[in-house]
Amino acid sequence: MDPNECISIRIVSSAHEVQSGEIKVQEFSPNFAERFFGEDGKIFGYKNVKIIIWLHALSLHVHVEISHAEELQHAKGGEHHATNLENVFKDIFGASLIEDRALFLELLVSYKDSMDFLHQHGKRVAAWNLSEQEKWIKAPNGSSDVSKEILLLEDLTTNELKEWHARFTPLALMFIEDATSIDLNDPKWEVYVCLEKASDGLDSPWRMVGFCRVYKFFKYPDSSRLRVSQILVLPPYQGMQNGFHILEAIYKTAVERGSFEVTMEEPSNDLQVLRECMDTVCLLSFDPARQELRSALSKLKMGTESGNTESFHAWMPSPALNEEVRQTFKICKSQLRYCWQVLMYLHVKGQSEKVISSFQSLLAWSLRHEVFGNSKSADVGKNKLLLDVENEYDSSRTFVMFKVKSSSGKGTNGIVKIGGQDSEHLKEAIDLDPKGNAENAFQELLNERKEEIQEVADKVLQYLKLTGASLVEL
Repeated sequence: MDPNECISIRIVSSAHEVQSGEIKVQEFSPNFAERFFGEDGKIFGYKNVKIIIWLHALSLHVHVEISHAEELQHAKGGEHHATNLENVFKDIFGASLIEDRALFLELLVSYKDSMDFLHQHGKRVAAWNLSEQEKWIKAPNGSSDVSKEILLLEDLTTNELKEWHARFTPLALMFIEDATSIDLNDPKWEVYVCLEKASDGLDSPWRMVGFCRVYKFFKYPDSSRLRVSQILVLPPYQGMQNGFHILEAIYKTAVERGSFEVTMEEPSNDLQVLRECMDTVCLLSFDPARQELRSALSKLKMGTESGNTESFHAWMPSPALNEEVRQTFKICKSQLRYCWQVLMYLHVKGQSEKVISSFQSLLAWSLRHEVFGNSKSADVGKNKLLLDVENEYDSSRTFVMFKVKSSSGKGTNGIVKIGGQDSEHLKEAIDLDPKGNAENAFQELLNERKEEIQEVADKVLQYLKLTGASLVEL
């Protein structure tokens, strides 16, 4: 069976929620639980297996209940023994797993609100009330009065906080496709935690609804880049702008610290769309951006009329604007380029077909330059090799990429002679497809980019409408 279909996660704050079948408990299934179940990613040897993971809403301790109609000694064909589910969940949750149900219920009764504990180690960087600021967002459990806040935990090196923070990892692995464990001994990690509680009473418990791990890269000579590494809003709390507020808090922190910029590590499509929406809204009211955008639109229209559309450099942000946007909003250069394409689209979508066609040509030109660089050929990126290098914490985090030339001129197939011996560190050769296939892949990438621009533009217009604003013509 597929583990994602067998497992149900239930968020609870009290023993009564576990014991009573009348209370509606937040319930959802994981997305990537198969990674814990061997190469096959399946549960073997059971009929109608059902697994309930009770998750404490703030401490993140868990209790697992397993039931099934029948356990078989061997699966079909005798190829697989029944999966040892108890051992699997011990490996997944480690010290956060409370196997005894009575002890887990005792924890739910005795566990004190950890807000004081969290405030001892961090600081509040955002707070808002759902009923006042986001009336168009559906509140959880039908409530219209929910208090929320985001805490920044900058120092994760204390043993007490390490234990609490380590409980994020199973959730990250279950819901983020490329998530990995992090080194909690590395002082450059920090975490933003989004919490919420009903505002109808002082005794309402706080619940963690999402978190984001951020790495502080050193930027010479005295600054840092904030790299968003893993961000997760738990499924019951998605679609309520929690992710928006977490990212907003990260950007705000970067501005207050004087950080160089904010970047992201391989964001998912949904996260990239959210990021582009946020940054595009900022740029819509930024006068330096509006001035350059007006000039770029004028050049595009003039080029369309004359039949001589300029190169994409003519309508992309200038180096001066790149720097001003970075300093003001901490938006990096590559992200500004994506947002700029959305800004252009927002202002040409109602224009003539010729203008729109010119914009799409420039978009293709820009993307081609991004993918292939200055080369006119698709045969780019051949014989690039990676070499892992040591750093203070973990050699798997840093590498050097360099080009090599083979004496035969036919490529290296990923093996390079260094000092007469094969280097075991040179593991990966990155070769693009042959030219024809690369061109087809490029067209698919271009179509995906067009769809993303359309999606971001629609969401930006929706946001402007909901907030009573409108798109100002340039």
